[in-house]
Amino acid sequence: MKAAVQAVPQAAGIELAKWNWKGVRMFIQQRFGRQLGRSSCLNYLHRLGFVLKRPKKRLLKASAEKREAFVADYAALRIQAQEAGGKIFFVDEAHFRADHVDGTVWAWLRGLLTDPARLAESLQVQQSEREKALRPLRKRLSIVQELLADHRRQLEKLLDLYLAGDFPRDVLTERKARLEEIIARLEDEQAGMQAHLAEQVLTDEQVQTIEKVAAQVRADLALVDEAGAAGFEIKAGVVDLLDARARLVIEDGVRVCYARCRISPEVVLSVVSQPTVAPTTAAPGPLRSGPRGADRASGPTPASRPGHPGRAR
Repeated sequence: MKAAVQAVPQAAGIELAKWNWKGVRMFIQQRFGRQLGRSSCLNYLHRLGFVLKRPKKRLLKASAEKREAFVADYAALRIQAQEAGGKIFFVDEAHFRADHVDGTVWAWLRGLLTDPARLAESLQVQQSEREKALRPLRKRLSIVQELLADHRRQLEKLLDLYLAGDFPRDVLTERKARLEEIIARLEDEQAGMQAHLAEQVLTDEQVQTIEKVAAQVRADLALVDEAGAAGFEIKAGVVDLLDARARLVIEDGVRVCYARCRISPEVVLSVVSQPTVAPTTAAPGPLRSGPRGADRASGPTPASRPGHPGRAR
């Protein structure tokens, strides 16, 4: 037996990939005509230096990079929660049903779109608040633009001095390289701020599109409220257009979500199976729910994705 287990079971005529108690029993029975029990076979293997080994389970689609990113984000989230005195709930353990969240947020969006006066007021309030929040950025953009104009004038004067031959060439070349580097950095900063402003501020064309969609929703309420594919497509389009998002939170045992979209400031919504209560406006609260802030796009979803924030389709 000791000599047999030094090789694979097939060498001893045992059709097994590795030695185990069944292989030992088959070997003893073939060689000596005796049938041993499971415990006796295991004892033989232990005496010969064998130990039980099981293959480690691995996730075939696992990504080490994504895992490291999630661990880093979650560590930062825990620090934020501790500083704010909040608690972290994963979506799967907090038991937020996707259909309840989607229904609650859609009832809020539906109320905005089906009331023209409320829609106009919400657009005005949202634009006013965004402009107020963007004032420091606009001020910085104005400063950057002035700096750019000043450095470009200095570069032009430097070229004039070079053509006139009043200064050594190496001095002018060094100064020119330094100015061009500063101008390049300022141009990058300007482009980034302009792109951010373009994303935050609704253009007249976008406002007109939202008003057209609202008119369509008002005209086809019966179709929109259907549970079928037609209603789903309209709701998904509205969610994408308005960039509707909800942050799920449990406060004093009550499931709520802080919802926001491009035409409304953040509001507090109670997550219920059949939402009927109008939301109340509230200032953004501390980050308190779910991994990565549980900032989850809301919209009609056929099934939930526990613990994973993402855009609904």
